[in-house]
Amino acid sequence: MYRAAAIAVSLVATVATARAADNTPLDTAAGGDRYVFSMSAASGTFSGETLTLKTVPVVVYFAERPQRTSGQMDLKAFVDLWSKGADSFKDDPPNAELSIYRAGGNTHSVLIVESPTVEGDAISFNVVILDDAIPRLFKNATLFIDGLGMIEPSGQN
Repeated sequence: MYRAAAIAVSLVATVATARAADNTPLDTAAGGDRYVFSMSAASGTFSGETLTLKTVPVVVYFAERPQRTSGQMDLKAFVDLWSKGADSFKDDPPNAELSIYRAGGNTHSVLIVESPTVEGDAISFNVVILDDAIPRLFKNATLFIDGLGMIEPSGQN
């Protein structure tokens, strides 16, 4: 699992440097491309039911094969997508993986994330933990969220 997370982090870093943020939300559509999302945070908290990621500058998304398209959006645009489309995250909450980087060993937790809310540069989710525990306080984390079917906006590179 650590190797898969490291590969995903490398992919996200490559995607993030390859595209400029345009904050254009994706259009959801049945039969559209499947997109994966990631967001990195300087710090976070976990209360037992609520996961909060703090100082999240942008949400990175990329399409699964064969499209291989990508982009970035702000937190509000991401939350606005949550309930859109025939296969919305609201109707079918996504799986996610939280990778926390720390001295002495990294933590990787598999979750179901629901009901996102945004306050400034922080995003909170109600979560159900499927695998491993989440520390109450943490730094340097990335959340990976599984795919949502969408059609990329026209005019985006």
